[in-house]
Amino acid sequence: MSVNLHYEDKARAAGFSSVCGVDEAGAGPLMGPVYAAAVILPEQFDLGKYVKTIFDMYNGRTETVQLRFDRALINVVMDRFGADAHIRPDGDRIAVTAPVEVGPTFYGWLFQFGGQAELLAPDHVRRDFTEHCRQALDRYRGDDAPNS
Repeated sequence: MSVNLHYEDKARAAGFSSVCGVDEAGAGPLMGPVYAAAVILPEQFDLGKYVKTIFDMYNGRTETVQLRFDRALINVVMDRFGADAHIRPDGDRIAVTAPVEVGPTFYGWLFQFGGQAELLAPDHVRRDFTEHCRQALDRYRGDDAPNS
C-alpha cells in the first residue's frame, strides 16, 4: 500500500517541526454524528508500513490472488492494494493481481462488494471463500433462524 505524504514533506521542508494530520468520518450532520481526529506522528514514522501492518495483521498466509472489480471501485482497489497490485483494464471491469492475507478479514472485505467483485484465482482460495460465504448464509437458513 502506498501512502502519499507530499504535503507533510513539503511542510517539513518549509521548516515546520510538527505536522498535524486531520480527518473526519461520518455521513454528515444531517445523517448522524460526524467524528474528527488529529494526530502528529514522528517524522520517521513509516505510515505506509503501519497501514499495511494493520490491514495484514489479522490472518495467516499470504497468497497472490486474481480479482475482477467493476470500474466504479477503482478508488477502493487503489486504496486497498496500492503499489502492491497489478491493476489493468478487463473489458468494462478492472482485473487485479495482488498479494493478500487470505482468511476471514480479506473475505469480509471482498464480500461487501457483492456482485461488483469476483475472486478468480487461485482455485483453493476461491473454494475457501465460497465455504466462508456458505457458512455465513447457513446461519440465516433453516431452524437456527429466530422467530420473527
